[in-house]
Amino acid sequence: MKNRLGRGSNKFRLDSLYTIDTKKAETTKLKADFTLPDYARKIGGEWYINLNLFRFFEHEEIDYPKRTIPVESDYNFIRRYVTLLKIPDGCHITDLPEGKTYRNETWGFDMQYKVKDNWLILTQEFDNNMLLMQPSQFPAWNKVLENIFPLYKDVVSISQK
Repeated sequence: MKNRLGRGSNKFRLDSLYTIDTKKAETTKLKADFTLPDYARKIGGEWYINLNLFRFFEHEEIDYPKRTIPVESDYNFIRRYVTLLKIPDGCHITDLPEGKTYRNETWGFDMQYKVKDNWLILTQEFDNNMLLMQPSQFPAWNKVLENIFPLYKDVVSISQK
């Protein structure tokens, strides 16, 4: 799991990993706590951090002029990923990216940032209602990717109060 979850650099340290009982056979929840030293950057009095540690579906564009056969996918899935960052005492968020939701007839996503108590929370949710994506749906698949990839570059800024 360390290799699967590792992000940012070879300094990644997986502190804990465990499953959460959801009481549903078709649902799995994992919780991991980790340390990633030197990931945030300080410029002047501001700290900058990109919470998009996982760039889901990156490099999964479909070259639909070349590809002419359907693509099989997980049917009727909803994948939700939540990243939490504890805001240090004496600090506050000075710039929070806007979230975005985009869906079409093929699939979609919802990416939202929020601050609750002393936590910065990024929630990413992806959904799909098809089992076999036909070549006519490939442009719609790629359109979702065009909308999410720029969001992966969003940065949060934190400064002292």
